Amino acid sequence: MLEVAYQKYQEDVEVLALNPTDGAEAVKAFRENNGLGISMAACPRSWAHECGVSAYPTSVFIDRNGVVCLIHVGAITTSYTWERVFDAFVGEDYQQKTYTSVEQILG
Repeated sequence: MLEVAYQKYQEDVEVLALNPTDGAEAVKAFRENNGLGISMAACPRSWAHECGVSAYPTSVFIDRNGVVCLIHVGAITTSYTWERVFDAFVGEDYQQKTYTSVEQILG
């Protein structure tokens, strides 16, 4: 679902999927085998721990000013939800805000 939303918003958002459990070759193969356009990379397990990631998947949303505005633990399972979240951050009327949940964005 993320890939579907990313294809729609790729001119306005950047997505980087980090994988602390598989090596670089496995991550590359997964991306290629699934025809994904989002950027993906392997990272050390220590990175996830240092950033406070306690479960997978975890999505970290960083706004256009480089501020972490939302950390969502768990899967986002619809492209509609991804699109609404992207809309919240790319709109011309964007005002910086910190969210505690995706539900706050969805209203």
